[in-house]
Amino acid sequence: MADTLSVVESFSNLHDVFMNASVVKRAMDQAPIPNEDAQWHYHDRGRLERLWVALLAVLIEAWHADQMKPAREYLATVTNIDELVRLLREARKSDNFKRLQANRSYMFHRDEREYWNEGRLGPIGHLDFHVALHSEFSRVLLVGLRSINAPGGDSA
Repeated sequence: MADTLSVVESFSNLHDVFMNASVVKRAMDQAPIPNEDAQWHYHDRGRLERLWVALLAVLIEAWHADQMKPAREYLATVTNIDELVRLLREARKSDNFKRLQANRSYMFHRDEREYWNEGRLGPIGHLDFHVALHSEFSRVLLVGLRSINAPGGDSA
């Protein structure tokens, strides 16, 4: 396994990406759901959901990044990451990942995107999958954080 500093640095980086998504998700969860479906695109709830999904795509990219390998290896030693890996594989094998990426591109590269495109529409109807993915990242990273911060953990 990588040296402790590499584990802590890569875990901190990954955790920071997750926390960005979590802040937006909390705001999204507090936003009222519009009365009419057509309002979703213009309502704070829809805007926050698109932003949260885009940040989930960034989190997936971070998870798979080479520099996060020490964190992934460490997490696999302190908790079961099978469900997270299964969800990530499911995303890659289905259209979920394509929708996540399209939404990310739409939200963060508006200079290259039309107003109405697959990125703007991508999150619609996939809330359950996005919540499951976010929740599993949350579980895995919380166990990792507790382990790193525990006496004798990898916080040196």
